[in-house]
Amino acid sequence: MSKIRLLVHPNGKSRRIKRGFCWLGFLLPTLWAISEGLWRPFAFSLLGYYLYTRAFDFVNDLQIPALALLWPSYFVVMVIFGAFGKKWLVNDLLAHGYRDVPLEEKTNTLV
Repeated sequence: MSKIRLLVHPNGKSRRIKRGFCWLGFLLPTLWAISEGLWRPFAFSLLGYYLYTRAFDFVNDLQIPALALLWPSYFVVMVIFGAFGKKWLVNDLLAHGYRDVPLEEKTNTLV
């Protein structure tokens, strides 16, 4: 299996997507989703951020060290984007008319 997935649109555009963890989606989930045009994940990340800030305000009113308790909750959103980001991108591209083109595996021709 190739490490790179090639998707080609009938109008000639193509996208190469590496398989595996989506590091940009992990580090900047909201910006990555909007830059790729993934509106549902973008809304999911905004919802996660909104809930994080609301919980931060609530915990702050209780005088509890908020960052120690709440940062892991947004970290879960980051991990979800890292794990599923490329799958979401590929599914979105396939839904918009791209076709999956198998890449030929390079074989070692040295004898």
